[in-house]
Amino acid sequence: MQLKENIEPLPSHRYFIGAENDDVVNVGLQAIANGEVALVVLAGGQASRLGSEVPKGMYELQLGIPGINNLFSIQAAQIRALEAHVKDFAKKDVSIPWIVLTSESTDAMTKEFMKKLEKDFSFEEGKIKFVKQSDIQCTDENGQPIKDGEKIMTAPNGNGGFFEAIQPLLPELRSLGIKYFHVYCVDNILCR
Repeated sequence: MQLKENIEPLPSHRYFIGAENDDVVNVGLQAIANGEVALVVLAGGQASRLGSEVPKGMYELQLGIPGINNLFSIQAAQIRALEAHVKDFAKKDVSIPWIVLTSESTDAMTKEFMKKLEKDFSFEEGKIKFVKQSDIQCTDENGQPIKDGEKIMTAPNGNGGFFEAIQPLLPELRSLGIKYFHVYCVDNILCR
């Protein structure tokens, strides 16, 4: 591997520093305060690599924090904290819509779990909305369908499936004034 000898810093228009970063954060906080932002968690994953029987967002983390013991509850707590921060910033109450992308394999369990989470975190009814990504057939390295007996195996179509799945919900979101999505993966435990 040949290394490039004339490595230079990024041009200043490619990053933010100090007060510039604060300005950008304030633009985002104002957009949230204006009701223009919805949060989208990509939660169609099955947690099969974790050896779990539940969707990834419900996976037990054993953190020892009462009421916050899985990925969804961490995110719900973060949403509540963000809403409080925006209230301090804008001097008004806000409720940020939370859209959960599920898959055929996670949809029913996730919806049932989120009913409880909605109550535990005192989210108003309808705050959490669901969209379901499509499944695609599984293929081997030669492009041939993988079968389980006579049944062709399927799996969620990946994070890009969000774009198709969100389409039916867009008119409602537009009517609410939503202009922007903050999209993140369910297992991004550091997402704020």
